Amino acid sequence: WVHWLMLLGADRVNMVEGVVQDLGQGRIPNILAERGIRSAWQHERQKVVTKAVVVAGLSVLAIALLSRRAKSRRRT
Repeated sequence: WVHWLMLLGADRVNMVEGVVQDLGQGRIPNILAERGIRSAWQHERQKVVTKAVVVAGLSVLAIALLSRRAKSRRRT
């Protein structure tokens, strides 16, 4: 397990480095295209929609919690 986890971690680091390198060269990476969104939309549309709804819901929840926390800090 440790070997595979190290490889997965290295892959994620490599991905982040690639995005930073693109930004450093003045290019905005098309992350959705690199992740294969067109193919997923064509072949697994229901999964793409489900993931989008889950991400949107979690984002709204996180924003609501953070804004509530910020309001409580301002009061004290």
